Amino acid sequence: HLAERTDSIIVAPSLSSNFFSPSAEWVGGSTVQRAVADLFVGDRAALTESASAAAGYDVSLPEKFVLVGHSAGGTLVTSVAGFLADNGAIGDLQGIVMLDGVEPAGSPFVSDALSKLTGADYRPIYLISSDRYFWSRNGDMADKLQLARPEDFNGVNLVGGRHIDYMLGGNKIIQFAEYLTAGFSKPQNIDAAEILMAGWVNDLFSGTQSQGVYGSPGEQI
Repeated sequence: HLAERTDSIIVAPSLSSNFFSPSAEWVGGSTVQRAVADLFVGDRAALTESASAAAGYDVSLPEKFVLVGHSAGGTLVTSVAGFLADNGAIGDLQGIVMLDGVEPAGSPFVSDALSKLTGADYRPIYLISSDRYFWSRNGDMADKLQLARPEDFNGVNLVGGRHIDYMLGGNKIIQFAEYLTAGFSKPQNIDAAEILMAGWVNDLFSGTQSQGVYGSPGEQI
């Protein structure tokens, strides 16, 4: 859906959620976050090789990119942006979209990244958040964005939103188990998440606010 609506190449990696990894090689660890940031340094040989292998022929990747992450992936992409500021490869990053981003308790990565994403390295960060409950860590990510960027548009809350609104699979049994765990999504929120995400990504690439849905603080849309 996102690839079609934004005319983009989507890279969707499978990353470990094993927070016991002694080398921090998991989605919430600095090892993976730095490694992802390093993929964008220089000629991006590893990314191009991977895309070419997937396509079955040599491809040329576009230079501009947007980072999108769900749950702990929201922490990942925000932290990656901070490391991009460190390694000098942030120039082509257009912005970040978080899908109910969640940061593990005690993690410093989002706050560290937000402190770096200022001035010339400032990049928009848009969050679609669920209602405040266990799986969203009671809206912790929204609070962090609002604290760091009180004058900015930081995203929207889906009324009755669930952490699972962004996870739709082909296996109905697994899907049902996910709903039992995180709560049953409203069909309109699943649709809204797709519309918001695609609109924001398109606007980040174009540098406009012509396709996305935005609003004022506290406004109901």
